[in-house]
Amino acid sequence: MNALNASKTDDGKFYGWIPPFNIDKLLMERDDDGFTGNFLTAVNEGKFYNDRAKFIDNLLYSKGGIQDRLRTALGDPDYELEIDSRGEPMFPEGQDDIEKDFLHEQNHWMGKHAVRRFTVAYYDKRIDMLSSVTRKAQTEIQNQINDIIRACTIDGKVHTELLTPTKVRDLQLLYYRKSQLSNPFDQYGRKKPDGSEEALIAKELTEWNKWQSEHIKNKLDYDAFEEAKRNAKDKDQFERDNTYTVINPEIWEEIGRLFPKTASSTIADLRYTRNKLISIIKTKKGLYSPRLE
Repeated sequence: MNALNASKTDDGKFYGWIPPFNIDKLLMERDDDGFTGNFLTAVNEGKFYNDRAKFIDNLLYSKGGIQDRLRTALGDPDYELEIDSRGEPMFPEGQDDIEKDFLHEQNHWMGKHAVRRFTVAYYDKRIDMLSSVTRKAQTEIQNQINDIIRACTIDGKVHTELLTPTKVRDLQLLYYRKSQLSNPFDQYGRKKPDGSEEALIAKELTEWNKWQSEHIKNKLDYDAFEEAKRNAKDKDQFERDNTYTVINPEIWEEIGRLFPKTASSTIADLRYTRNKLISIIKTKKGLYSPRLE
């Protein structure tokens, strides 16, 4: 690029046959409104985010849109919907129904314009099952996780082995905090108080996790793991970050066959409580949690 820019003649032309132009623009992405500010990629990300912003702006501020509905619900014709630093609307307390309508509309738009891990129905179910309090608690932590992951993502592949030890520690702590949202016990092993936000969040996430376990079947992709390991900058660190040792789940199935149904149910309940208490001080990798180290 510098060589081309430097090859202009004194009269501003490239060897006398091309008029002057900004060579950088050849590598820039553009949409219907012009250049998006992004470099060219296999996926037109700039256009996607611009289209999404237009859709949300129309959904929020058009006549009869979300803001008008909030003004009616709050009895305040001058109410202005606030937007946070990440461009997301900040709904007032007590307006869960309107907030969920917004999320459903956004979800269906994303289903038509984006490639996502799950179906529209899956995200609709999540919106319906989780309250605003729970979604905000999860989103706050997930946004911080995304910020760290984004910094070590290359060509769509996450390379946590490139993170500094401090960032790895931060990431582990965030994953730990996220996992503890669904724990009915606090950091000292005490049951979260009935009626508290913490107890509500734990209850809703426990129900959501139960629904997922009953309807979503995950399958380990060993080929993808091996490919990612081959492409990792530090293979040993990659393996440490992406593997852990667990008890074969078939053992619990065998225990269930050995004991009567009532006893098996009691064992399952006790195991659940034990695991939740243990998770306060240990992670899946068997390491003491960052909180207590």
